[in-house]
Amino acid sequence: GAAYGYDANFNAGIAPGETVGRAMGSGYDYDSKRTIYDVSVQGKFDLFGREHSVLLGADVQRLDNISAPMALRWNGATSGPMVDIFDFDPGSIPYPTQVYTSAIGNNMTRQEGVYGKLQLQVTEPLRVIVGGRYFNYDFYRPSRTFNAAGDQLSSGATGYKEDGIFNPYAGALYDINDNWTAYGSITEIYRTQASYLA
Repeated sequence: GAAYGYDANFNAGIAPGETVGRAMGSGYDYDSKRTIYDVSVQGKFDLFGREHSVLLGADVQRLDNISAPMALRWNGATSGPMVDIFDFDPGSIPYPTQVYTSAIGNNMTRQEGVYGKLQLQVTEPLRVIVGGRYFNYDFYRPSRTFNAAGDQLSSGATGYKEDGIFNPYAGALYDINDNWTAYGSITEIYRTQASYLA
C-alpha cells in the first residue's frame, strides 16, 4: 500500500544565541506493486539411447511504481509552529496536511513472453543446455503536475515499447566424478531504454 512520510525538522535554522526555531518538513507518497503469472511444463524423453529433458513456459510480469513528493501545510502555512530545541515537545506540532506540489509519476512496466530449455545428454558425463526467452516489453509513464496550492496544472504521459526481444542461453555440464561437476554458460541480458526517456 501507499506509504506516507512526514518529517518535522528545523530547516529554517536558529539564530546564534537563540534556542527557538520554526518546524518545517516534507512528505512523500510511494507505492510499488509487482505481479507475476508464470506457467510451465517439463518432461523427459528418450533419443539415441539417452534420456533428455525439455521445459516450456509462458509468463506475464507487471511492475507498478507510483511516486509523488508532497509539501506540508499547517493551516495553509508552509511552516509549522515555533519550537524550543531544548524544551522540545513533539506533541506541540500538529499533524500537517500533505499537498501534492510537483509531478506524480506512475511507472508501469509490462512484459509478456514465452521461454524454453532443452537439456541433452550428449555423452554419459556431458550435458548440453540450450534455451531462451522471447518476449515483448512495454513501459508507460503517466504524470501530473500541481501548483503550490495542490491544484492540478497538467497531465501527460511518455512510453516505450519493444516487441520480439530474444534472450538466448547456452550452457554445458561435465561430470568430472561423483562429487564434482564443471559448469559453463553464456547468455544475453536485455537492458531497456525506458530509463532514457525525458
